[in-house]
Amino acid sequence: MTSQAETIPPTERPTLLSCTCASTLDDEVVISLRGEIDISSQELLRDLLAAAQPLAGLLVLDMAGVTFLDSSGIKEIVNAHRAGPLRIRGATPPIRRVLDLTGLAGLLT
Repeated sequence: MTSQAETIPPTERPTLLSCTCASTLDDEVVISLRGEIDISSQELLRDLLAAAQPLAGLLVLDMAGVTFLDSSGIKEIVNAHRAGPLRIRGATPPIRRVLDLTGLAGLLT
């Protein structure tokens, strides 16, 4: 018996990432992420960050609801950081570990 993940091509798998966005009076845009950040959600994350970046003096990623982060997500976070000010808050211990190992822990607030 094969699992659903094995039978659906990666590009057709439903994304397991959801988000909400809010702006603050401090010229911040806060994106609260929930779920898994991997190859299946990379395009969604890329588009979201690209749309929010020009609106923000500071882009804040609230990752309290993120349960998984792979190199696809790291790539998009790095690209967003290169494009403008970015901070990460609320990272759980497993996500903090990934950020530590990839040298992105300095973005944590």
